[in-house]
Amino acid sequence: MTNAIVIGVGNPVIADDALGLAAVRCVGRQLGGQSGITVAEVYNGGLELMEAMAGYDCAFVVDAIVSGGRPGTIYRLGIEDVATTRNTSTTHNGSLSAALELGRISGIKLPSLIQFWAVEAEDVTTFKEGLTPEVEASVPVVAREILSALLSSTGALREES
Repeated sequence: MTNAIVIGVGNPVIADDALGLAAVRCVGRQLGGQSGITVAEVYNGGLELMEAMAGYDCAFVVDAIVSGGRPGTIYRLGIEDVATTRNTSTTHNGSLSAALELGRISGIKLPSLIQFWAVEAEDVTTFKEGLTPEVEASVPVVAREILSALLSSTGALREES
């Protein structure tokens, strides 16, 4: 059986930057402890995100993005696009691409399948708990997209998920 991890990236006390965390909590509630699938929260990108993926066959990552689009817009991104998400590349931690390359060179088992979702943020500067309304409305939508990808990639989910 394929093992998978769903990772939300963000900061729980910076408004819409907590989007990834809210989305994986929603996924976790819907999974209800399904075996073979781990749900995790990561607060930094780069090396920390790569380390969270270690040992899994599939990784599904969700983060906030600031690209000038309409808040709440959901994007599917490739590995080449993740430098534009809010937390996957940091000056302290390096880029996810560099971290994945370092992990592979070091012999760390990393997922053969990594998929990314990003949601356009409205406010990533205010210290507060809670998402803006448009971003909050995207949480169940992106969670459904991730659950659908889990089903098609791992075959591990029951149809009612």
